[in-house]
Amino acid sequence: MPETSRIVINTGPILALIAGLGNLLLLKDLYKEVHVPAEVGLEIMAGGKSDFGIQQFADASWLNKWKTEQTISPFLTNTLDLGEAAVVQLALSEKIGTVCIDEAVGRRI
Repeated sequence: MPETSRIVINTGPILALIAGLGNLLLLKDLYKEVHVPAEVGLEIMAGGKSDFGIQQFADASWLNKWKTEQTISPFLTNTLDLGEAAVVQLALSEKIGTVCIDEAVGRRI
């Protein structure tokens, strides 16, 4: 069974939580450590057309926001988008057994 005190999370689920709840505090309640790869942080901070989620993400100082981008395996970069590939790579590198990815292909990998 995966260890559930730590999780690595992707952009889509972060934005969905912000859209549904207005913040990310549910993650803080559920997990001791929530890891966000640098690639995911950059996607969120880019803000898209509406800057949605930037403030809530920035305010969540308790998130483990990685500053260094991952060295991602070619298999992952050829199969997934950058954020999902970074989530899987970080989970593998840090031996974190739980990830939160909204794309079916990413969840299968």
